[in-house]
Amino acid sequence: MSISYLKDIDYARGRLTGTFVVYKKSLVFVVDVARGKAPTFAYVNRPDEGEDIKEGLLKDVDLTPIKLGYSNTGVVAKYLMRKPSRRWKQGVDKGGVVAQSTFGLGFIGVGTKDLKFVHKGHYPSLEEATNRAKEGGGVVAFSRTFAITAKGEIEYKGAHIVGDMVGGVRTVLNKEFLWLGEALRDA
Repeated sequence: MSISYLKDIDYARGRLTGTFVVYKKSLVFVVDVARGKAPTFAYVNRPDEGEDIKEGLLKDVDLTPIKLGYSNTGVVAKYLMRKPSRRWKQGVDKGGVVAQSTFGLGFIGVGTKDLKFVHKGHYPSLEEATNRAKEGGGVVAFSRTFAITAKGEIEYKGAHIVGDMVGGVRTVLNKEFLWLGEALRDA
């Protein structure tokens, strides 16, 4: 935690209120920041569900930027990315994040479950993702940057179909996307 957040509560309030931050390894939504001997913040775990407000020590908030990427919370995996605009908030706010999918065509909404999913970053194996996509008829991510469609197409960052699964076991990239080979192997 930056010392400026602990000394200037108004600054901390402006940068953190209405955003998602990491607190004790969990993603929480900051409702407010308060003065005191030890500055505190009010938060909720699931802001969409109207739960009771909890309180934590501001010094324990982790300000490391939250990694975004694919979310597998619906039938279609969504690729979450920051909007290319100047933002003054420190945490992630829904207004600063958009989602896209080649399957869903265009930009789609981002929910609390999506942000919590990408924060955890637990993705199924390629084999499991392929089976789930075929069964559900949608798109399932197997890493932060790659997903598989029900047709066996490989989707990259929700914007491009970059290759196919061959024989259900081997990935083959299209010529124009061969530069993604190492990233796909790492996924």
